[in-house]
Amino acid sequence: MHMLFKKGFTLVELAVVLVIIGVLAAIVLVNVGSFTIQGRDTKRIGDLRNIQPLLSQYQLKVGTFPDRSSFLNTPAGNDMASDLVTQGVIPAVTSLSKPPRSGENYYYWACSSSGATGPKNHYIVGAVLEQSSTQAPQLYSGSVAAVPSGWTCNGAPTCDPVNLQYCLAF
Repeated sequence: MHMLFKKGFTLVELAVVLVIIGVLAAIVLVNVGSFTIQGRDTKRIGDLRNIQPLLSQYQLKVGTFPDRSSFLNTPAGNDMASDLVTQGVIPAVTSLSKPPRSGENYYYWACSSSGATGPKNHYIVGAVLEQSSTQAPQLYSGSVAAVPSGWTCNGAPTCDPVNLQYCLAF
């Protein structure tokens, strides 16, 4: 007797291949998403570091750091570099980057080592990151977790790496 063989794949074989492709695609998408988040966090930290020379220029010209708790705590459309240029404190510069996502803020606290009414000779800048210190501990190297001893700041800086808050003290 002559048996007829059909060429092709069975429905089960096709389903197995589709499941494998789906699992691989999900793994790739999850990894790409975490790189995007880490990239935004790295940009936030870089922006905070770029604020330092602007504030140093301000201090050289005025003799103290700005005493405004809302200096950076503004909508993303207003940035610190523009504010400093408008005040005539520093020459026109390329605008400091805005936070990577709309509605985010960078924060600034002026601090003194001579009590609440003393000259503002220190400051803390901060941002809220998307990854906590337990998810990405390498991001938080250099971040302070509290106001340094002996400093009095306008407002109460919250610099808690577990709650996604990154701060630099100068």
